[in-house]
Amino acid sequence: MLSRFLKLSYHFAVYAVGVCVLLTAVAVTIGRLLLPDIGSYREEIQAWVSRNMGYPVVIHHLEASWEGWVPNLYLRDIDLMNRQGTAVITHFDSAQVSIAPLASLWQRSPVPGHLTVSGVRLWAVRQADGSLYLQGVRLGESRQRSNELAEWLFRQNRIAIQQASIEWRDLELQQKPLQLSNVNLLLRSDGDRVQIQGSVHLPPAYGHQLDFAFDARGNLLTSDWSGQLYMQAQGINPDNWYKDYRPPNLDLAGGSADLRAWSTWRRARPVRMQGELDYRDFTALAGDRRLRVNRLHCRFLGERPDKHAWRLAADIQQFETQNGAWPASSLAVTVQPGDGGDTYTARFDYLRLDDLLPLLSGAGVLSAAAQSRLDGLQPR
Repeated sequence: MLSRFLKLSYHFAVYAVGVCVLLTAVAVTIGRLLLPDIGSYREEIQAWVSRNMGYPVVIHHLEASWEGWVPNLYLRDIDLMNRQGTAVITHFDSAQVSIAPLASLWQRSPVPGHLTVSGVRLWAVRQADGSLYLQGVRLGESRQRSNELAEWLFRQNRIAIQQASIEWRDLELQQKPLQLSNVNLLLRSDGDRVQIQGSVHLPPAYGHQLDFAFDARGNLLTSDWSGQLYMQAQGINPDNWYKDYRPPNLDLAGGSADLRAWSTWRRARPVRMQGELDYRDFTALAGDRRLRVNRLHCRFLGERPDKHAWRLAADIQQFETQNGAWPASSLAVTVQPGDGGDTYTARFDYLRLDDLLPLLSGAGVLSAAAQSRLDGLQPR
């Protein structure tokens, strides 16, 4: 009796699998037959894409093809509309939507898989409170203070953005706008968690390419978010980065650097940063004084003990100037803003006065008493 039951169960399982394979093959065959006429279903597909994207879209050109068992929709010349469907919030040159075959068969309706969009132009702004603002760019279109594009983007479970152009502006640090080209991003969103991996081509004055990974929890459209950011860049030009945040009368010129940095953010503000810097062939400037540096290679750690102050420690592995090489050493600098200006406190375990005294004298950051003592140390 048991053997008969097992035999019947075996045959039932075989037949069930066979029927599933047959139904799948029939569905795929029907789908392939319908592909050449996919354009006649543009209105239905446009409505379906709109429902799954969460915002209305207008698709001007539509194609489809199969990659193995996975059907893909290829959309071109796409307008993403606002919720009311009355205004365009951005434009994509093209998009690809894959259909999840097993989930679609199970639910008996198309279920989208991966979404990839290409050829989009954006303004991206980090506002003074640390929140993020996005706005699409179209020729002849004015900037509207609506953040619906960012709301739409962070609603997507998974989206890849390829070959985008982004104008990045940091209103808190007042950095000049950066024109970023060939931007490639992969964004995953799950509730209040957002993960972004990406690479961007920098303007020539700033370097070459920057790769990054970002993992945050909270609402990026407000200042109520915290997370971690990793960056890696090769061949950057530090003399053009954040000039307004250097000590007065101190500047850098020339050279190139490789950088790796990890930072921790709380309430949309950086509170800790560590990494490694390899900076070559640059000149440090202080007023009319200058120091040629052949190489600076160090590991660094920056922390914010309170809302305004910064504490920086560096483990200098190699430092070679026009006057020769330093031994391996370390330094610690604390910056405390005040009503009369920033106060700098520094501690070194090695100093070469021939390198530093001219720069400190030309920088104009010392008090009159300290400057007088410094003048007495300099050779005449």
